[in-house]
Amino acid sequence: GRNAGAAVNVVTRGGGNDYHGSVFEFLRNDKLDARSFFSPVRQKLRFNNFGWNFNGKIIKDKLFFFGGQEYKYIRQDAAPVRRNMPTRAERLGDFSLRGGALNVPVGYTAINPANGAVVAAGQPIPGRNLANLRLNGQPVGVTPNGKAIASVYTAMEGLAVAYADTPTANNATFQQPNPFDYREDIVRIDYRINSEHSIYGRYLHDKYDLIEPFGTFINSQLPTVPTNRLRPGYSVQLSYTWLISSNLINEAKASSSWNGQRIPPVGEFWKRSTYGFTYPQLFSGGRFNEGIGNFTFAGNGAMANFNGPNASLLSPTTDIAISDNLSWVRGKHSLKTGFVIIRNRKDQNGRSIYTGNLSFNSGAASGAVTTGNAFADALLGNFRTYSEANNDPIGFFRFNQFEAFASDSWKAARNLSLEFGVRYYHFGPTYTQANNMSSFDPGRYDPTKAVTVLPNGTIDLTKGGNRFNGLVRAGDGVPVDELGRVNVSEADLALVPPGAPRGFYQPADKLAPGFGF
Repeated sequence: GRNAGAAVNVVTRGGGNDYHGSVFEFLRNDKLDARSFFSPVRQKLRFNNFGWNFNGKIIKDKLFFFGGQEYKYIRQDAAPVRRNMPTRAERLGDFSLRGGALNVPVGYTAINPANGAVVAAGQPIPGRNLANLRLNGQPVGVTPNGKAIASVYTAMEGLAVAYADTPTANNATFQQPNPFDYREDIVRIDYRINSEHSIYGRYLHDKYDLIEPFGTFINSQLPTVPTNRLRPGYSVQLSYTWLISSNLINEAKASSSWNGQRIPPVGEFWKRSTYGFTYPQLFSGGRFNEGIGNFTFAGNGAMANFNGPNASLLSPTTDIAISDNLSWVRGKHSLKTGFVIIRNRKDQNGRSIYTGNLSFNSGAASGAVTTGNAFADALLGNFRTYSEANNDPIGFFRFNQFEAFASDSWKAARNLSLEFGVRYYHFGPTYTQANNMSSFDPGRYDPTKAVTVLPNGTIDLTKGGNRFNGLVRAGDGVPVDELGRVNVSEADLALVPPGAPRGFYQPADKLAPGFGF
């Protein structure tokens, strides 16, 4: 729902007076497959899809059952990907085999080991080795956090199916395990009360257990943050059918479904302690605050980017629906009318960058402290930009939806049928229970309260201004019983006025006429 496109209705089977059952198995295996062109080894695949179902009577002509299970066990490798990795010598600060710029950064000097001469900023680093750099007259070399970054690539080398210790592009190939376990259970009970009334109840359960080596919705270029995508699902439905007369029938249904995506990182490669990172974080919020940050490299000397657990998803969802459909056949007309009411609840985190985002860029900028090589800058701890969110907020999202329809299929002639109908939609906006959403409203922007941004990208705190200028909060404030869910200081909250519609727009009411022949 709530999206344009097709709607698919699936009718589950019921039991009958006779007993029936079946079993099935579908198999795939890598021994029947070809090797990927980009991988030195054949991609592993063990795929078993099997199951059973059985149905019959509990009480003849009155009470019936249907049950079944389907399993999927998939043991496979993810598609091979090729990545740029620094050489082992480069991880120690030796760039003698790689071309391109490698200069003494602004604020540094270097010593030529051949003659002891001092080399000024902007000149090539002697021997193309960071060990020859000096800062305030003291040797620098690779810093502790630079060693931690190098340790990430060393650990990733151990996971590669192929690695060439040469300063060439795409010198590492990764083909990571991507196992998947799935099971679906279904039970349906039908009860015929009499010739006019019948009911059925249906229960569905899905087990969904997947390891994604590059992170679900994270998509790290290196497998630093494999995640366990756990998505159990449950659904129950109760249906009541009333044959009012031979040409008039009514069907009412009530259903609810739940699924809970909680996708934690697995293993040790996502943790700061694995590599020895020591740089301080600004805040302490977030579910996996002990994780590494997101590291990006651009320009000369750029290597494969890698991510931490910031974007790990937390998203339990409940969907409740009640519907009723009435069908009436009269002469050459088949008339139908009905409605559906939907209530949806989703509690989802913002997936903010709460363990930090570090960017290394060799691009020349005025006054930039750079060697001209992004990875060398990382070893020296000279990041271009750093950002960090103070927490990973959760939105307790809700929406309501109502639809109703009426249609007539008219057999106007032996070879002509006409279809008339209209559908009414009421879409309520998605809102959060705590009203912890904000948006920019140009009409609320006050130029006199603008902040002053300095050439280095920071705010000039001496000139005042409101950095939330023009923002507006949804709803009329945070409800008292939701205050514990809003991790924002009262001072910051006061700078963003409430007053926008609760979901930022008013409910939409639409009529959709239909005609066919």
